[in-house]
Amino acid sequence: MEAGRPRSRKRKLGANEAPAPAAATEKPSPKSAVEDQDPPLAGADGGANDRISQLPDGVLGDVISLLPTKDGARTQILASRWRHLWRSAPLNLDHHRLCRDRKDLDAVVSRILSAHPGPGRRFCAPVYHLFGDRAETADAWLWSPALDNLYELELCSFDYRFGLPYPSYPSEPQPTPAAAFRFSETLCVAIIGDCHLPDSTAQGLHFPKLKKLGLERGLCVDSLTTAVCTVKILAVDMRALSLDAVIDMMRCFLCLEKLYIESTGPGKTNLWRRKHRDLIRSFDVRLKKIVWRYYQGIKSHVNFAIFFVLNARVLELMTFQVHSKNYNEEVFAQQRKMLQLDSMASRGAQLHFTPDASHRCARDFRAHDLDLADPFERKEPYEFHALS
Repeated sequence: MEAGRPRSRKRKLGANEAPAPAAATEKPSPKSAVEDQDPPLAGADGGANDRISQLPDGVLGDVISLLPTKDGARTQILASRWRHLWRSAPLNLDHHRLCRDRKDLDAVVSRILSAHPGPGRRFCAPVYHLFGDRAETADAWLWSPALDNLYELELCSFDYRFGLPYPSYPSEPQPTPAAAFRFSETLCVAIIGDCHLPDSTAQGLHFPKLKKLGLERGLCVDSLTTAVCTVKILAVDMRALSLDAVIDMMRCFLCLEKLYIESTGPGKTNLWRRKHRDLIRSFDVRLKKIVWRYYQGIKSHVNFAIFFVLNARVLELMTFQVHSKNYNEEVFAQQRKMLQLDSMASRGAQLHFTPDASHRCARDFRAHDLDLADPFERKEPYEFHALS
């Protein structure tokens, strides 16, 4: 055998001798290995890196129900894990921002309701569908199984962005469709505008779970005599400010704690000392908070405000939103005297004046977040002057 040529037979290792390292094979660097692969879709199938998709269907359904209508429907294309969730989640259908054309809107709303099996969380539609040739469409919507067990119903005032010709608008508020009352057992929030609630209908209403109520401009109620003790928050948007109408509502909603008022007109004289003399002696005004948009400081407004200043014994805060030109020390001094603050029924109550620049958002009285204890309350800081 030639010298230097390796032997074919392996040599036995000694007791203290380590094995020789294997011949090194060339491996790609971690960086190059990653670069050679297609980038994975994050959580495309609810993988380990997508913790949100690992949540139970019920939790994800609640998340989808809180999203705007378009965004909730779009979750179906996120991943196969999400594909069925929109149809199993309670439906949140709000006509705002769906489309600008009325005919297109009708078709879109009908298509969404037909595609969703229910139940419903929120349904918001403009009330111009409640009369004329559109009443049949509105009735079909309200009877859709997709709205079964509805939590919030909003039949909002006319949406002028659709540019309907004047004859298309009714001269008087139209009756609230009977189908709207099929949700009475489950409704927790209701916002109704430009509708007429006849006495025959009002007497038979029963809303055991209703807690937050918004009545928008144009609402006409013959009478409210059935007490509803569950409602603690009421928002009222009326063209003509009427203390009589608000008192009737307080008689109906005996446990009312928060009142939001929006009125751009002077309304009636709102004299009350003689007219409601017996009421003052027997009725307990339990309001703790009153917010008033577009307070003008005129006689009818002052009379309205004085009723609560002198009779709301547990009042904690009353806020007046005024025009910026009336937000000055001269007006504050005048209003302090006119509102008879020295005779307030609630000694610990505060009265705040705030300029209208703090209220530039268009629809403060829409319940945007139903899970809030008070969906009408403004959360952002705002400027105010304390009268008391």
